[in-house]
Amino acid sequence: MKEAKDIRPPSGNGSPREGWVDAAKGLACLLVVAGHGWAGLVEAGVLADGTLWYGLKGAIYSFHVQLFFLCSGYLWQRYGHGTGPRAHVRAALGKAWVLGVPYLAFSTLSWLLKKAAAPWVNHPPGGPSWDVFTDLPALYWFLPVLAALFLLLPRVRTARTWGCMLLATAVLKGCGLAGLLWHCPLLFWRMAEHGFWFATGMGLALSGTAWFRRPGGGRAGATCALLFLGGSVLAAVFRWWPPPWRWKNWFLWGMGLLACVSVLAWAVRREGDGCPDAAWRWLGRRALPVFLMHTMFAAGVRMVLLALGIRSAWVHLPAALAIGVAGPLAALRLLEWIRLDGLVYPRRFRDRFRRQEKRIGPTG
Repeated sequence: MKEAKDIRPPSGNGSPREGWVDAAKGLACLLVVAGHGWAGLVEAGVLADGTLWYGLKGAIYSFHVQLFFLCSGYLWQRYGHGTGPRAHVRAALGKAWVLGVPYLAFSTLSWLLKKAAAPWVNHPPGGPSWDVFTDLPALYWFLPVLAALFLLLPRVRTARTWGCMLLATAVLKGCGLAGLLWHCPLLFWRMAEHGFWFATGMGLALSGTAWFRRPGGGRAGATCALLFLGGSVLAAVFRWWPPPWRWKNWFLWGMGLLACVSVLAWAVRREGDGCPDAAWRWLGRRALPVFLMHTMFAAGVRMVLLALGIRSAWVHLPAALAIGVAGPLAALRLLEWIRLDGLVYPRRFRDRFRRQEKRIGPTG
Protein backbone atom coordinates (compact mmCIF):
# COMPACT_ATOMS: atom_id res chain seq x y z
CA MET A 1 0.00 0.00 0.00
CA LYS A 2 1.23 3.49 -0.78
CA GLU A 3 1.41 5.95 2.05
CA ALA A 4 -0.25 9.24 1.22
CA LYS A 5 1.93 11.14 3.67
CA ASP A 6 5.06 10.12 1.76
CA ILE A 7 3.97 11.89 -1.41
CA ARG A 8 5.42 15.35 -1.93
CA PRO A 9 4.37 18.10 -4.34
CA PRO A 10 5.73 17.80 -7.85
CA SER A 11 9.04 19.36 -8.72
CA GLY A 12 9.48 21.98 -11.38
CA ASN A 13 9.63 19.44 -14.21
CA GLY A 14 6.43 17.69 -13.15
CA SER A 15 7.99 14.67 -11.45
CA PRO A 16 7.06 13.82 -7.84
CA ARG A 17 9.60 14.38 -5.08
CA GLU A 18 10.05 12.73 -1.74
CA GLY A 19 12.26 14.53 0.73
CA TRP A 20 13.94 11.45 2.16
CA VAL A 21 14.86 10.19 -1.32
CA ASP A 22 16.49 13.50 -2.16
CA ALA A 23 18.33 13.51 1.18
CA ALA A 24 19.66 9.98 0.62
CA LYS A 25 20.74 10.86 -2.93
CA GLY A 26 22.39 14.03 -1.65
CA LEU A 27 24.47 12.06 0.86
CA ALA A 28 25.41 9.50 -1.81
CA CYS A 29 26.32 12.30 -4.22
CA LEU A 30 28.65 13.93 -1.69
CA LEU A 31 30.30 10.56 -1.01
CA VAL A 32 30.86 10.03 -4.73
CA VAL A 33 32.59 13.42 -4.99
CA ALA A 34 34.67 12.73 -1.88
CA GLY A 35 35.63 9.20 -2.96
CA HIS A 36 36.69 10.19 -6.47
CA GLY A 37 38.49 13.29 -5.21
CA TRP A 38 40.43 11.32 -2.61
CA ALA A 39 41.24 8.59 -5.14
CA GLY A 40 42.61 11.16 -7.58
CA LEU A 41 44.88 12.61 -4.92
CA VAL A 42 46.19 9.18 -3.93
CA GLU A 43 46.94 8.27 -7.55
CA ALA A 44 48.64 11.64 -8.06
CA GLY A 45 50.88 11.00 -5.03
CA VAL A 46 49.46 13.86 -2.95
CA LEU A 47 48.08 11.46 -0.32
CA ALA A 48 49.70 8.27 0.92
CA ASP A 49 47.95 4.99 0.15
CA GLY A 50 47.82 3.98 3.80
CA THR A 51 45.33 2.43 6.19
CA LEU A 52 43.17 5.55 6.38
CA TRP A 53 42.68 5.76 2.63
CA TYR A 54 42.14 2.00 2.35
CA GLY A 55 39.46 2.10 5.03
CA LEU A 56 37.66 5.18 3.74
CA LYS A 57 37.62 3.91 0.17
CA GLY A 58 36.22 0.53 1.19
CA ALA A 59 33.56 2.10 3.42
CA ILE A 60 32.43 4.65 0.84
CA TYR A 61 32.43 2.25 -2.10
CA SER A 62 30.41 -0.34 -0.19
CA PHE A 63 27.20 1.68 -0.44
CA HIS A 64 27.36 5.07 -2.19
CA VAL A 65 26.47 3.95 -5.74
CA GLN A 66 24.34 1.13 -4.34
CA LEU A 67 22.20 3.76 -2.63
CA PHE A 68 21.61 5.46 -5.97
CA PHE A 69 20.36 2.21 -7.51
CA LEU A 70 18.12 1.57 -4.51
CA CYS A 71 16.52 5.01 -4.79
CA SER A 72 16.10 4.58 -8.56
CA GLY A 73 14.30 1.26 -8.08
CA TYR A 74 12.05 2.82 -5.45
CA LEU A 75 11.01 5.69 -7.73
CA TRP A 76 10.59 3.36 -10.73
CA GLN A 77 8.18 1.09 -8.86
CA ARG A 78 6.27 3.79 -7.03
CA TYR A 79 5.77 6.49 -9.63
CA GLY A 80 5.73 4.57 -12.89
CA HIS A 81 2.65 4.96 -15.06
CA GLY A 82 0.81 2.39 -17.10
CA THR A 83 0.76 -1.41 -17.03
CA GLY A 84 1.46 -4.11 -19.57
CA PRO A 85 4.39 -4.81 -21.90
CA ARG A 86 3.73 -1.87 -24.21
CA ALA A 87 3.63 0.68 -21.41
CA HIS A 88 6.73 -0.83 -19.85
CA VAL A 89 8.75 -0.72 -23.07
CA ARG A 90 7.64 2.86 -23.71
CA ALA A 91 8.64 3.94 -20.22
CA ALA A 92 11.96 2.08 -20.39
CA LEU A 93 12.83 3.60 -23.75
CA GLY A 94 12.06 7.02 -22.30
CA LYS A 95 14.50 6.30 -19.47
CA ALA A 96 17.10 5.10 -21.98
CA TRP A 97 16.80 8.40 -23.85
CA VAL A 98 17.01 10.47 -20.66
CA LEU A 99 20.13 8.59 -19.51
CA GLY A 100 21.69 7.95 -22.92
CA VAL A 101 22.02 11.57 -24.03
CA PRO A 102 24.10 12.69 -21.02
CA TYR A 103 26.11 9.45 -21.18
CA LEU A 104 27.15 10.00 -24.78
CA ALA A 105 27.69 13.74 -24.33
CA PHE A 106 29.80 13.64 -21.17
CA SER A 107 31.71 10.42 -21.79
CA THR A 108 32.78 11.90 -25.13
CA LEU A 109 33.64 15.24 -23.50
CA SER A 110 35.62 13.46 -20.79
CA TRP A 111 37.57 11.53 -23.44
CA LEU A 112 38.36 14.73 -25.35
CA LEU A 113 39.58 16.49 -22.19
CA LYS A 114 41.73 13.50 -21.24
CA LYS A 115 43.16 13.42 -24.73
CA ALA A 116 44.04 17.10 -24.56
CA ALA A 117 45.64 16.75 -21.10
CA ALA A 118 47.08 13.24 -21.54
CA PRO A 119 50.52 14.03 -20.03
CA TRP A 120 48.97 15.24 -16.77
CA VAL A 121 45.98 12.96 -16.09
CA ASN A 122 46.18 9.86 -13.90
CA HIS A 123 44.70 7.55 -16.55
CA PRO A 124 45.50 8.49 -20.18
CA PRO A 125 42.65 7.69 -22.60
CA GLY A 126 42.51 4.90 -25.15
CA GLY A 127 40.61 4.98 -28.44
CA PRO A 128 37.27 6.84 -28.49
CA SER A 129 35.19 3.84 -29.56
CA TRP A 130 36.74 1.69 -26.83
CA ASP A 131 36.46 4.23 -24.03
CA VAL A 132 32.90 5.32 -24.85
CA PHE A 133 31.16 2.26 -26.28
CA THR A 134 33.11 -0.89 -25.30
CA ASP A 135 34.85 -0.37 -21.95
CA LEU A 136 32.24 1.64 -20.04
CA PRO A 137 33.95 4.74 -18.60
CA ALA A 138 34.68 4.46 -14.90
CA LEU A 139 32.78 7.68 -14.24
CA TYR A 140 29.66 7.03 -16.34
CA TRP A 141 28.99 3.28 -16.36
CA PHE A 142 26.13 3.96 -13.92
CA LEU A 143 23.96 5.47 -16.69
CA PRO A 144 23.80 2.61 -19.25
CA VAL A 145 23.54 0.02 -16.48
CA LEU A 146 20.59 1.88 -14.95
CA ALA A 147 18.93 2.19 -18.36
CA ALA A 148 19.30 -1.57 -18.90
CA LEU A 149 17.77 -2.30 -15.47
CA PHE A 150 14.79 -0.11 -16.28
CA LEU A 151 14.20 -2.26 -19.34
CA LEU A 152 14.79 -5.68 -17.76
CA LEU A 153 13.05 -5.18 -14.37
CA PRO A 154 9.43 -4.19 -14.97
CA ARG A 155 7.23 -2.81 -12.23
CA VAL A 156 5.46 -5.53 -10.26
CA ARG A 157 2.00 -5.75 -8.71
CA THR A 158 2.42 -8.33 -5.97
CA ALA A 159 4.91 -9.11 -3.25
CA ARG A 160 5.28 -12.66 -4.60
CA THR A 161 6.36 -11.42 -8.02
CA TRP A 162 8.78 -9.02 -6.40
CA GLY A 163 10.17 -11.83 -4.22
CA CYS A 164 10.97 -13.89 -7.32
CA MET A 165 12.67 -10.86 -8.87
CA LEU A 166 14.71 -10.22 -5.74
CA LEU A 167 15.77 -13.87 -5.56
CA ALA A 168 16.85 -13.84 -9.20
CA THR A 169 18.90 -10.66 -8.78
CA ALA A 170 20.44 -11.99 -5.56
CA VAL A 171 21.50 -15.20 -7.34
CA LEU A 172 23.06 -13.17 -10.16
CA LYS A 173 24.87 -11.00 -7.65
CA GLY A 174 26.12 -14.09 -5.83
CA CYS A 175 27.43 -15.49 -9.12
CA GLY A 176 29.24 -12.23 -9.73
CA LEU A 177 30.78 -12.21 -6.25
CA ALA A 178 31.91 -15.80 -6.74
CA GLY A 179 33.75 -14.78 -9.90
CA LEU A 180 31.51 -16.71 -12.30
CA LEU A 181 30.70 -13.64 -14.42
CA TRP A 182 34.10 -12.00 -14.68
CA HIS A 183 34.48 -13.03 -18.33
CA CYS A 184 31.09 -11.60 -19.29
CA PRO A 185 30.72 -8.16 -20.95
CA LEU A 186 31.17 -5.32 -18.50
CA LEU A 187 27.58 -4.10 -18.93
CA PHE A 188 26.15 -7.49 -17.97
CA TRP A 189 28.56 -7.83 -15.05
CA ARG A 190 27.56 -4.43 -13.70
CA MET A 191 23.87 -5.25 -14.09
CA ALA A 192 24.35 -8.48 -12.12
CA GLU A 193 26.24 -6.54 -9.47
CA HIS A 194 23.66 -3.79 -8.94
CA GLY A 195 20.35 -5.33 -10.02
CA PHE A 196 19.88 -6.55 -6.45
CA TRP A 197 19.92 -2.99 -5.12
CA PHE A 198 17.48 -1.81 -7.77
CA ALA A 199 15.09 -4.66 -6.93
CA THR A 200 15.46 -3.90 -3.21
CA GLY A 201 14.32 -0.34 -3.87
CA MET A 202 11.29 -1.66 -5.74
CA GLY A 203 10.40 -3.78 -2.72
CA LEU A 204 10.70 -0.74 -0.46
CA ALA A 205 8.15 1.02 -2.66
CA LEU A 206 5.76 -1.91 -2.24
CA SER A 207 6.11 -2.15 1.54
CA GLY A 208 6.35 1.58 2.27
CA THR A 209 8.61 3.45 4.64
CA ALA A 210 6.35 3.54 7.72
CA TRP A 211 8.48 0.92 9.49
CA PHE A 212 11.47 3.25 9.57
CA ARG A 213 9.41 5.85 11.47
CA ARG A 214 8.59 3.45 14.27
CA PRO A 215 10.85 3.05 17.32
CA GLY A 216 12.00 -0.34 16.05
CA GLY A 217 13.07 1.21 12.76
CA GLY A 218 15.11 3.84 14.54
CA ARG A 219 16.83 1.24 16.73
CA ALA A 220 17.55 -0.94 13.72
CA GLY A 221 19.05 2.01 11.85
CA ALA A 222 21.28 2.95 14.79
CA THR A 223 22.37 -0.67 15.27
CA CYS A 224 23.23 -1.02 11.56
CA ALA A 225 25.21 2.23 11.70
CA LEU A 226 27.25 1.02 14.68
CA LEU A 227 27.87 -2.36 13.07
CA PHE A 228 28.93 -0.65 9.84
CA LEU A 229 31.30 1.66 11.70
CA GLY A 230 32.83 -1.22 13.66
CA GLY A 231 33.14 -3.40 10.58
CA SER A 232 34.76 -0.57 8.61
CA VAL A 233 37.41 -0.07 11.29
CA LEU A 234 38.17 -3.80 11.41
CA ALA A 235 38.24 -4.01 7.63
CA ALA A 236 40.72 -1.15 7.44
CA VAL A 237 43.01 -2.55 10.12
CA PHE A 238 42.99 -6.17 8.95
CA ARG A 239 42.64 -5.44 5.23
CA TRP A 240 39.27 -7.14 4.81
CA TRP A 241 38.07 -4.89 2.02
CA PRO A 242 38.43 -6.52 -1.41
CA PRO A 243 40.79 -7.29 -3.02
CA PRO A 244 42.67 -9.66 -2.70
CA TRP A 245 40.37 -12.59 -1.77
CA ARG A 246 37.02 -13.21 -3.40
CA TRP A 247 35.21 -14.07 -0.18
CA LYS A 248 35.70 -10.49 0.95
CA ASN A 249 33.25 -9.38 -1.73
CA TRP A 250 30.53 -11.03 0.35
CA PHE A 251 31.67 -8.98 3.31
CA LEU A 252 31.36 -5.86 1.13
CA TRP A 253 27.78 -6.82 0.22
CA GLY A 254 26.83 -7.22 3.87
CA MET A 255 28.44 -3.92 4.80
CA GLY A 256 26.52 -2.22 2.01
CA LEU A 257 23.25 -3.59 3.39
CA LEU A 258 24.06 -2.27 6.87
CA ALA A 259 24.96 1.16 5.50
CA CYS A 260 21.85 1.44 3.30
CA VAL A 261 19.51 0.51 6.17
CA SER A 262 21.12 3.09 8.44
CA VAL A 263 20.95 5.83 5.77
CA LEU A 264 17.31 5.05 4.97
CA ALA A 265 16.39 5.14 8.66
CA TRP A 266 18.20 8.48 9.06
CA ALA A 267 16.59 10.07 6.00
CA VAL A 268 13.03 8.82 6.60
CA ARG A 269 12.96 9.52 10.33
CA ARG A 270 14.38 13.03 10.05
CA GLU A 271 11.80 13.88 7.43
CA GLY A 272 9.05 12.42 9.60
CA ASP A 273 10.26 14.42 12.62
CA GLY A 274 9.85 17.67 10.72
CA CYS A 275 13.58 18.11 9.97
CA PRO A 276 13.68 18.87 6.25
CA ASP A 277 17.49 18.52 5.86
CA ALA A 278 17.33 21.23 3.23
CA ALA A 279 21.03 21.00 2.34
CA TRP A 280 20.91 17.26 1.62
CA ARG A 281 17.67 17.57 -0.33
CA TRP A 282 19.07 20.51 -2.31
CA LEU A 283 22.12 18.46 -3.26
CA GLY A 284 20.05 15.37 -4.03
CA ARG A 285 17.95 17.31 -6.55
CA ARG A 286 21.14 18.35 -8.32
CA ALA A 287 22.89 15.00 -8.15
CA LEU A 288 22.95 14.35 -11.91
CA PRO A 289 25.02 17.38 -13.03
CA VAL A 290 27.36 16.89 -10.07
CA PHE A 291 27.69 13.22 -10.93
CA LEU A 292 28.42 14.00 -14.59
CA MET A 293 30.99 16.77 -14.18
CA HIS A 294 32.60 16.65 -10.73
CA THR A 295 35.76 14.81 -11.79
CA MET A 296 36.42 17.22 -14.65
CA PHE A 297 36.56 20.17 -12.26
CA ALA A 298 38.34 18.30 -9.47
CA ALA A 299 41.02 17.03 -11.87
CA GLY A 300 41.47 20.52 -13.32
CA VAL A 301 41.97 22.10 -9.91
CA ARG A 302 44.34 19.31 -8.87
CA MET A 303 46.51 19.84 -11.96
CA VAL A 304 46.59 23.62 -11.41
CA LEU A 305 47.61 23.24 -7.76
CA LEU A 306 50.31 20.72 -8.64
CA ALA A 307 51.60 22.99 -11.39
CA LEU A 308 51.89 25.75 -8.77
CA GLY A 309 53.89 23.39 -6.55
CA ILE A 310 51.13 23.06 -3.93
CA ARG A 311 51.05 19.48 -2.60
CA SER A 312 49.42 19.98 0.79
CA ALA A 313 46.50 17.62 1.33
CA TRP A 314 44.87 20.28 3.53
CA VAL A 315 44.58 22.45 0.41
CA HIS A 316 43.80 19.76 -2.15
CA LEU A 317 41.02 17.96 -0.26
CA PRO A 318 38.76 20.98 0.49
CA ALA A 319 39.41 22.35 -2.99
CA ALA A 320 38.45 19.05 -4.66
CA LEU A 321 35.26 18.74 -2.60
CA ALA A 322 34.19 22.36 -3.09
CA ILE A 323 34.88 22.53 -6.82
CA GLY A 324 33.38 19.05 -7.31
CA VAL A 325 30.00 20.43 -6.25
CA ALA A 326 30.18 24.12 -7.20
CA GLY A 327 31.82 23.60 -10.60
CA PRO A 328 29.12 21.35 -12.11
CA LEU A 329 26.32 23.60 -10.82
CA ALA A 330 27.99 26.66 -12.36
CA ALA A 331 28.45 24.72 -15.61
CA LEU A 332 24.77 23.79 -15.59
CA ARG A 333 23.84 27.48 -15.28
CA LEU A 334 26.04 28.21 -18.28
CA LEU A 335 24.41 25.40 -20.25
CA GLU A 336 20.99 26.79 -19.36
CA TRP A 337 22.07 30.22 -20.57
CA ILE A 338 23.19 28.88 -23.96
CA ARG A 339 20.20 26.49 -24.10
CA LEU A 340 22.26 23.29 -24.00
CA ASP A 341 21.04 22.13 -20.59
CA GLY A 342 19.22 19.36 -22.44
CA LEU A 343 22.56 17.55 -22.55
CA VAL A 344 22.07 17.00 -18.81
CA TYR A 345 18.27 16.85 -18.75
CA PRO A 346 17.17 15.77 -22.27
CA ARG A 347 13.50 16.38 -21.52
CA ARG A 348 14.25 20.12 -21.56
CA PHE A 349 15.07 19.89 -25.27
CA ARG A 350 11.68 18.28 -25.85
CA ASP A 351 9.79 20.73 -23.64
CA ARG A 352 11.47 23.72 -25.26
CA PHE A 353 10.63 22.38 -28.72
CA ARG A 354 6.98 21.84 -27.74
CA ARG A 355 6.66 25.35 -26.34
CA GLN A 356 8.14 26.79 -29.50
CA GLU A 357 5.85 24.66 -31.67
CA LYS A 358 2.82 25.74 -29.67
CA ARG A 359 3.81 29.40 -29.95
CA ILE A 360 4.32 29.21 -33.74
CA GLY A 361 1.18 27.21 -34.37
CA PRO A 362 0.40 24.56 -37.00
CA THR A 363 0.50 27.03 -39.90
CA GLY A 364 3.78 28.70 -38.90
